[in-house]
Amino acid sequence: MIGWISCSEIFSLKSGGDSHSNVLGGKHKRRMLKLTMNVANHLQRVLMPNAKFGSSESMYINGSSYVYHDGVVTVYPGGKISLDTYYNAFSTTLWKDECGISNVSFIASGSGMVHFRVVLLTENLVRYEISSISTELNEEKKEILKVNLDDIDGIGILYIEMISLGDKFEFSFGEWLTKQEALRSVKLGMVVTHFDRKKYVVPSMARIKNDILENEKYSGVIDLVVVDNSKNITEDEANGVKVIPNKNTGGAGGFMRGLLHYKDETEFTHVIFMDDDASCESESIKKAYSILSYAKKDNSAISGALFMESSPDILIEKGAVFDSMCRPIFHGWNLNNAAEGFV
Repeated sequence: MIGWISCSEIFSLKSGGDSHSNVLGGKHKRRMLKLTMNVANHLQRVLMPNAKFGSSESMYINGSSYVYHDGVVTVYPGGKISLDTYYNAFSTTLWKDECGISNVSFIASGSGMVHFRVVLLTENLVRYEISSISTELNEEKKEILKVNLDDIDGIGILYIEMISLGDKFEFSFGEWLTKQEALRSVKLGMVVTHFDRKKYVVPSMARIKNDILENEKYSGVIDLVVVDNSKNITEDEANGVKVIPNKNTGGAGGFMRGLLHYKDETEFTHVIFMDDDASCESESIKKAYSILSYAKKDNSAISGALFMESSPDILIEKGAVFDSMCRPIFHGWNLNNAAEGFV
């Protein structure tokens, strides 16, 4: 069984909450946004469909009369796209209740005239429009809509809907931001324990290096080490990623070796553990960094959701209960369905 950590709600923190009782919203005038924020302010980037992981396109985008190609969604006259999906929904439980964030903005780039809507999907599967605006997209990333999360009661997910106004439009980038200051300065290390699964771990190392380690925004605040229990990753295969040769102490022993590296030899504050046969969207790691930066509780922990490679839309587990045996939580949920997006 090959699994991977996904993104979006996989890193959400457990929370209670009252049932939905009231939603407030309103029109907001567009204004330009200077993108000179701390990296933690970038809460959640819109993920485009990724065929390399095998997930259905509808795990990323829903809609009609659109095509996706090479990082750009083209929506034709009369069509629309919606981000009420597992990978791109924005959780009020996570960002407001667990991270204490009040005000967020959605920015976007592309081309053409678009009608944007921010919609709240409640735990009772009721949909409320929070705000909307018609605007023209261009190559420059600009603020489209603002939302005050304090005006939203109860548990729910926010999502963006984009509707064509006349001619076709293109959507190439979207992201949720906040100007609110992070609660703490985080340095996030990643530990991968490896034993004779180079066909999985070497591509993962290359992807993380390309997407994160060589991204100047995350330089010095996110790092990766591979604890090599089989001692067979070559220098060329490592390609600049730190590899720690280690005797075969099993997965837990490898994770402990990596944890000790970050504890004793660095000033990193948090560590993520990943198996060598698991993969995740790079944006999941970036999102984890922002969550830890804003989490109300300084001892908060985050965990991943697990999918099977042969059925990448079906959840194996998101956490587990341990009594006499390990019992997965949310096993078998089809996350192609927005109604099951609250896990």
